[in-house]
Amino acid sequence: DSEYWAVYVQDEFPITDVLSLHAGVRFDYFETFGGAVSPRTALIYTPFQKTTFKFVYGRAFREPNNFELYYEDDSSQVANPNLDPETIDTYEIIYEQYLGKYLRGTIVGFYNSINDFISFTKEEDIGKFDNVDGVHAKGFEFELEGKHECGFEGRVSYTIQEAKGGGPGDALANSPRHLANLN
Repeated sequence: DSEYWAVYVQDEFPITDVLSLHAGVRFDYFETFGGAVSPRTALIYTPFQKTTFKFVYGRAFREPNNFELYYEDDSSQVANPNLDPETIDTYEIIYEQYLGKYLRGTIVGFYNSINDFISFTKEEDIGKFDNVDGVHAKGFEFELEGKHECGFEGRVSYTIQEAKGGGPGDALANSPRHLANLN
Protein backbone atom coordinates (compact mmCIF):
# COMPACT_ATOMS: atom_id res chain seq x y z
CA ASP A 1 0.00 0.00 0.00
CA SER A 2 1.14 3.53 -0.69
CA GLU A 3 -0.36 6.98 -0.48
CA TYR A 4 -0.83 9.21 -3.52
CA TRP A 5 -2.60 12.54 -4.01
CA ALA A 6 -2.62 15.35 -6.55
CA VAL A 7 -3.95 18.86 -7.10
CA TYR A 8 -4.38 20.69 -10.40
CA VAL A 9 -5.23 24.27 -11.34
CA GLN A 10 -5.69 25.79 -14.81
CA ASP A 11 -6.88 29.09 -16.21
CA GLU A 12 -7.24 30.94 -19.50
CA PHE A 13 -5.90 34.47 -19.91
CA PRO A 14 -7.19 36.43 -22.94
CA ILE A 15 -4.48 38.72 -24.33
CA THR A 16 -6.37 40.07 -27.36
CA ASP A 17 -9.49 38.99 -29.24
CA VAL A 18 -7.41 36.47 -31.25
CA LEU A 19 -4.65 35.55 -28.78
CA SER A 20 -4.92 33.78 -25.42
CA LEU A 21 -2.65 32.07 -22.93
CA HIS A 22 -3.74 28.88 -21.21
CA ALA A 23 -1.67 27.88 -18.18
CA GLY A 24 -1.95 25.09 -15.68
CA VAL A 25 0.11 23.31 -13.07
CA ARG A 26 -0.33 19.97 -11.37
CA PHE A 27 1.35 18.80 -8.18
CA ASP A 28 1.51 15.07 -7.49
CA TYR A 29 2.70 13.53 -4.25
CA PHE A 30 3.78 9.91 -3.93
CA GLU A 31 4.65 8.46 -0.55
CA THR A 32 7.47 6.48 -2.18
CA PHE A 33 9.01 9.25 -4.35
CA GLY A 34 7.89 12.60 -2.95
CA GLY A 35 6.44 15.45 -4.97
CA ALA A 36 6.51 16.37 -8.65
CA VAL A 37 5.38 19.60 -10.36
CA SER A 38 4.00 19.39 -13.91
CA PRO A 39 3.37 22.73 -15.68
CA ARG A 40 1.56 23.10 -19.02
CA THR A 41 1.15 26.26 -21.07
CA ALA A 42 -0.36 27.01 -24.46
CA LEU A 43 -0.32 30.19 -26.49
CA ILE A 44 -3.35 30.04 -28.81
CA TYR A 45 -3.68 32.28 -31.85
CA THR A 46 -6.92 32.29 -33.88
CA PRO A 47 -6.43 34.73 -36.79
CA PHE A 48 -9.61 33.53 -38.55
CA GLN A 49 -12.79 31.84 -37.32
CA LYS A 50 -11.77 28.40 -38.66
CA THR A 51 -7.98 28.65 -38.25
CA THR A 52 -6.00 28.13 -35.05
CA PHE A 53 -2.29 27.97 -34.21
CA LYS A 54 -1.15 26.58 -30.86
CA PHE A 55 2.27 26.71 -29.26
CA VAL A 56 2.29 24.23 -26.37
CA TYR A 57 4.79 23.33 -23.66
CA GLY A 58 4.27 20.74 -20.97
CA ARG A 59 6.10 18.66 -18.41
CA ALA A 60 4.91 15.32 -17.07
CA PHE A 61 6.33 12.39 -15.17
CA ARG A 62 5.79 8.68 -14.66
CA GLU A 63 6.71 6.84 -11.51
CA PRO A 64 8.20 3.35 -11.84
CA ASN A 65 5.68 0.56 -11.39
CA ASN A 66 6.10 -2.37 -9.00
CA PHE A 67 7.28 -4.72 -11.77
CA GLU A 68 10.08 -2.30 -12.77
CA LEU A 69 11.08 -1.75 -9.13
CA TYR A 70 10.79 -5.15 -7.49
CA TYR A 71 10.42 -8.05 -9.93
CA GLU A 72 13.26 -10.52 -9.73
CA ASP A 73 13.89 -14.08 -10.81
CA ASP A 74 16.94 -16.28 -10.49
CA SER A 75 17.78 -16.57 -14.16
CA SER A 76 17.05 -13.38 -16.08
CA GLN A 77 16.17 -10.29 -14.04
CA VAL A 78 17.17 -8.48 -10.86
CA ALA A 79 15.11 -5.87 -8.99
CA ASN A 80 16.05 -2.17 -8.94
CA PRO A 81 14.27 -0.42 -6.04
CA ASN A 82 16.44 2.70 -6.65
CA LEU A 83 14.68 3.74 -9.89
CA ASP A 84 13.70 7.40 -10.21
CA PRO A 85 10.51 8.60 -11.91
CA GLU A 86 10.96 9.58 -15.54
CA THR A 87 10.12 13.13 -16.65
CA ILE A 88 9.26 14.43 -20.11
CA ASP A 89 9.30 17.95 -21.52
CA THR A 90 7.04 18.30 -24.57
CA TYR A 91 7.02 21.06 -27.18
CA GLU A 92 4.33 21.24 -29.88
CA ILE A 93 3.39 23.57 -32.71
CA ILE A 94 -0.15 22.86 -33.90
CA TYR A 95 -2.05 24.12 -36.94
CA GLU A 96 -5.81 23.41 -36.96
CA GLN A 97 -8.02 24.19 -39.92
CA TYR A 98 -11.75 23.57 -40.15
CA LEU A 99 -12.67 22.52 -43.68
CA GLY A 100 -16.34 23.22 -44.18
CA LYS A 101 -18.94 22.30 -41.61
CA TYR A 102 -17.88 18.75 -40.72
CA LEU A 103 -14.12 18.35 -41.24
CA ARG A 104 -11.08 19.47 -39.27
CA GLY A 105 -7.48 19.02 -40.37
CA THR A 106 -4.52 19.19 -38.00
CA ILE A 107 -0.76 19.31 -38.50
CA VAL A 108 1.46 18.95 -35.43
CA GLY A 109 5.22 19.28 -35.11
CA PHE A 110 6.60 17.95 -31.83
CA TYR A 111 9.79 17.48 -29.85
CA ASN A 112 10.00 15.48 -26.61
CA SER A 113 12.92 15.24 -24.22
CA ILE A 114 12.83 12.52 -21.57
CA ASN A 115 15.04 12.46 -18.47
CA ASP A 116 15.56 9.36 -16.32
CA PHE A 117 13.78 7.25 -18.96
CA ILE A 118 13.02 3.80 -17.54
CA SER A 119 14.45 1.16 -19.85
CA PHE A 120 15.18 -2.55 -19.58
CA THR A 121 18.94 -3.06 -19.82
CA LYS A 122 21.03 -6.22 -19.91
CA GLU A 123 24.55 -6.97 -18.74
CA GLU A 124 25.64 -10.44 -19.81
CA ASP A 125 22.47 -12.55 -19.36
CA ILE A 126 20.91 -10.65 -16.44
CA GLY A 127 18.60 -7.69 -17.04
CA LYS A 128 17.08 -4.95 -14.92
CA PHE A 129 15.16 -1.74 -15.34
CA ASP A 130 17.37 1.34 -15.12
CA ASN A 131 17.16 5.11 -15.67
CA VAL A 132 18.67 6.34 -18.95
CA ASP A 133 19.23 9.99 -19.96
CA GLY A 134 19.38 11.51 -23.42
CA VAL A 135 16.10 10.19 -24.81
CA HIS A 136 14.51 12.42 -27.48
CA ALA A 137 11.68 12.11 -29.98
CA LYS A 138 10.75 14.49 -32.77
CA GLY A 139 8.29 14.30 -35.60
CA PHE A 140 5.09 15.34 -37.32
CA GLU A 141 1.49 14.19 -37.10
CA PHE A 142 -1.22 14.73 -39.70
CA GLU A 143 -4.89 14.19 -38.86
CA LEU A 144 -8.24 14.57 -40.55
CA GLU A 145 -11.34 14.32 -38.36
CA GLY A 146 -14.99 14.40 -39.37
CA LYS A 147 -18.12 14.77 -37.25
CA HIS A 148 -21.51 14.79 -38.92
CA GLU A 149 -24.65 16.06 -37.18
CA CYS A 150 -26.29 12.63 -37.65
CA GLY A 151 -23.78 11.24 -35.12
CA PHE A 152 -21.23 9.64 -37.46
CA GLU A 153 -17.62 10.38 -36.51
CA GLY A 154 -14.32 9.29 -37.98
CA ARG A 155 -10.63 10.12 -37.86
CA VAL A 156 -7.54 9.17 -39.81
CA SER A 157 -4.02 10.13 -38.74
CA TYR A 158 -0.42 9.48 -39.69
CA THR A 159 2.66 10.13 -37.56
CA ILE A 160 6.28 10.05 -38.61
CA GLN A 161 8.83 10.32 -35.83
CA GLU A 162 12.40 9.66 -34.86
CA ALA A 163 12.99 8.50 -31.29
CA LYS A 164 16.52 8.00 -29.99
CA GLY A 165 17.89 7.29 -26.58
CA GLY A 166 20.69 6.11 -24.39
CA GLY A 167 23.54 7.00 -26.72
CA PRO A 168 24.25 8.70 -30.03
CA GLY A 169 22.31 7.11 -32.86
CA ASP A 170 20.50 4.58 -30.65
CA ALA A 171 16.98 4.00 -31.93
CA LEU A 172 14.45 3.76 -29.12
CA ALA A 173 12.92 0.28 -28.78
CA ASN A 174 9.13 -0.07 -29.10
CA SER A 175 8.81 3.33 -30.75
CA PRO A 176 7.60 3.04 -34.36
CA ARG A 177 8.97 5.43 -36.98
CA HIS A 178 5.66 5.40 -38.89
CA LEU A 179 2.24 5.08 -37.28
CA ALA A 180 -1.15 5.21 -39.01
CA ASN A 181 -4.53 5.19 -37.26
CA LEU A 182 -8.06 4.86 -38.55
CA ASN A 183 -10.91 5.37 -36.09
